[in-house]
Amino acid sequence: QRAQMPIIELYDYHIYDANKDYTKASLQGQKALRFAEYEISYETIVTTKSDKNAKSIAYIYGEEVRRVGDEYIFDKGGVYAKDSGESFWSKRGVYDLKKGIFRGIGEFWAVSLSGDFEGENIIYKQKEGTMAAENIKAKIYLDKDFDKNKHN
Repeated sequence: QRAQMPIIELYDYHIYDANKDYTKASLQGQKALRFAEYEISYETIVTTKSDKNAKSIAYIYGEEVRRVGDEYIFDKGGVYAKDSGESFWSKRGVYDLKKGIFRGIGEFWAVSLSGDFEGENIIYKQKEGTMAAENIKAKIYLDKDFDKNKHN
């Protein structure tokens, strides 16, 4: 069987998904290959904003990302970060751009101003700002003045 040849190759690129009101998402990376049924990109950052009035922006990084339709598949791990300081890493995952949902597969860890978490199979719903997971272990900082950097 012959290896599939890419239709398009991009290097050091920056692509925008915008309408007349605002930029919904952008994609940047070192290299991208588009095939007939999917795309593969390397050292990729997906930046999303849920709507033009959104107060926060989310960034998802992957060493290697495969895109099929509206889904970005992070087989080599993905880091999701918000400009507000919350972030998480998942061993593998799928981000649905249209729904704004990241579904982690396997181990994850998360950090925020309120605590540190680890577990399995994280689901983060960007539009709702909710997170669910399995087998969670957490350190929760109840004191709003607590500086976790002084206590680790």
